[in-house]
Amino acid sequence: MADAKPAASGRARRRLSNYLLDKPLQLRYVLVITALSAVIAGGFGYLIWLQEQRASEAVLEVFEAPELSAYPKDVIEAQLSSQDTGLAGTMLGAGVGLAVVLSLYVLLMTHKVAGPLYKVSRYFDAMSRGVLGRVTPLRRGDMLTDFYDTFQSAHGEVRERFRRDNEVIGRFLLACDDVGDDVRGALEDTVASLRAHKDKRDRDLA
Repeated sequence: MADAKPAASGRARRRLSNYLLDKPLQLRYVLVITALSAVIAGGFGYLIWLQEQRASEAVLEVFEAPELSAYPKDVIEAQLSSQDTGLAGTMLGAGVGLAVVLSLYVLLMTHKVAGPLYKVSRYFDAMSRGVLGRVTPLRRGDMLTDFYDTFQSAHGEVRERFRRDNEVIGRFLLACDDVGDDVRGALEDTVASLRAHKDKRDRDLA
């Protein structure tokens, strides 16, 4: 039982890291939205609290009249102060809750954008090394689908061109294997280099 908590915590960290594919991009938007929501919620909360304060002062002024002097003003003032404090706490909690909800929403939405960009960047890195594997589809709900479909189509065209080139190289190597020893010996280094190139491209296209 003692190992359950660290394992669960590790899974939670992994799930969170899965949503932070592009930390600079996503965290920048999360911080901006959090700051804006805090300012808006704080401003509205302050205005409501200020109005409540004025209302409380107006009520206390009424109880200062001589005909209401028998009423316990200190008790009423304590009750109003308690209500004002409770309202301030409620508004603070609502503001914090709003900031958290908006931050999580922005994190989720930026994840749907960062995910496709992250995948495309990975494929570009692979292409720079000459690796042209198959492009997997996006997850359900991801954004930038038109951009990703265009990239997938372009990647497929390049991959198909490489595949056709490899077929031509393969046929040439087979023809070299069928020629006489004299010709094969003269082309030995070139054929070996070309064969190694074809084998590497076969692996890159897998």
